[in-house]
Amino acid sequence: MIAYGAAAVYVAASRVVPLLIEHAVPCGILYGIAVYFFMQDVVLPLSAIGRRPFSLQFMLIGVGVHIFTVGLTIALTVRRLSAN
Repeated sequence: MIAYGAAAVYVAASRVVPLLIEHAVPCGILYGIAVYFFMQDVVLPLSAIGRRPFSLQFMLIGVGVHIFTVGLTIALTVRRLSAN
């Protein structure tokens, strides 16, 4: 559900800001980073899991994972489906 929410936000924003479709790769990278920090600073503290101790290594891994599996995936899919 969280990934669907992230995708819905990007789709809605791309309708207002066409730059998100025109420059999908850099926008997707930035969106992946934004989603990571939203998850760490908003979603996890409000969940039963709570905050975890900070680790630079885990943060860099998490940001990298979110860039490729969340941000770029959503941005490139929206760009492809918006072209039709």
